[in-house]
Amino acid sequence: MHLMINSAMHIAASEGKLEICKYLVAKGANINRSDRWGGSPLDDAHRHRHALVVSYLRDLGAKTGSTNNKANLISAAAEGDLEEVQSLLSFGNVNINDGDYDKRTAMHVAAGEGHTAVVKFLCESGANVNAQDRWGGRPLDDAERSKNVECSKVLKQYGAVLGT
Repeated sequence: MHLMINSAMHIAASEGKLEICKYLVAKGANINRSDRWGGSPLDDAHRHRHALVVSYLRDLGAKTGSTNNKANLISAAAEGDLEEVQSLLSFGNVNINDGDYDKRTAMHVAAGEGHTAVVKFLCESGANVNAQDRWGGRPLDDAERSKNVECSKVLKQYGAVLGT
């Protein structure tokens, strides 16, 4: 894993390079990628007063970032965005086992949504496969309830058991 401080999209947005932003989007760049501080390319364009880039990114549905990397991690896991999960964890300022207000972790939501690659990465990264949410549910419960067979297999390989 590498430490990504800013993506190419962040830099282009920060510098007001509209044509480069368009090129990056055409090549599949994620317009909502978080940097190590939780900021988005839209935040960078706005901070440096690049109105055309701000308008362009907003038209594409870009969002402002969040400095809450725990929330960013859980959201990325829910969306199956493996690259974002990897980036957020590589920064070292988010606990892989932190949960939301219901104590649901990135592992819970990735398993429930069937994002096997994210579940496998979280397992390999030391996430607690038996973390319990506020109702006693575990990631394996979410995978089984949603009939995500591959996620269930991966979780069981790492010692996951059903909750209460």
